[in-house]
Amino acid sequence: MRLLPSSIRSRLVLWFLLIALAPLAAVLYASVRLADASVERTTSASLAAIAEARAAQLDAYARERVRNVSSIGTGLAFVGAAQELGPTYRPDGTRDEAAYDAALAKFRLRLDDFAKVCEFPRFMLLDATGRIVYATAETPLLHRTLSEGVFAGSGLARAVERVRRERSTQISPPTLAVDGVRPSLEVVGPLFKGPDIVGFVAVSLAPSEIDAIVNDYTGLGETGDIALVVMKRPPGLD
Repeated sequence: MRLLPSSIRSRLVLWFLLIALAPLAAVLYASVRLADASVERTTSASLAAIAEARAAQLDAYARERVRNVSSIGTGLAFVGAAQELGPTYRPDGTRDEAAYDAALAKFRLRLDDFAKVCEFPRFMLLDATGRIVYATAETPLLHRTLSEGVFAGSGLARAVERVRRERSTQISPPTLAVDGVRPSLEVVGPLFKGPDIVGFVAVSLAPSEIDAIVNDYTGLGETGDIALVVMKRPPGLD
């Protein structure tokens, strides 16, 4: 059995085929490499655009909440509530229930309406000492000062002190989960009467709204793994 063509004509045909196919093979190889590089660039750009869009959504959400809180910095109902509810507490932390209820009745409707319109999960009012004198949702912090025990190192307490120093609305720093419960983030703003800070407002950011932005995998498959696999070149192809 002959493995190679014996005639001159057959050999010439084979030779010309090799000459013709060699450039095509080179072009095919180059096309594959260029396609890989193009896929990597496209995927990287897509991931960067998605990440940027998520960051922009979170930034817009946070800015809106900061504007909400900043807008009531001199509001009469909020300033008045902080000034009148604070003095109903005695030095030992107890309060005059009758005086507290009377003061709260004057301002509660306005406080609750604000929290409802802005869709805050929780709205808290603090007096000038850092005592939480009112909250629209249940919290163990109510009627306590943020300088007490375990509360002193909380993100909310640190945010209040920063607001006191900088006299502007701030977002509390994130803190570690306690007993598996993720602490909420708060937007904290000062309440002014003239040049003096007479209290603070703290509103919680809704975890569900933050999660809806962060956990949106649109364009990333189930978790982003599909897009990331494309970027990983198997060993030996470099």
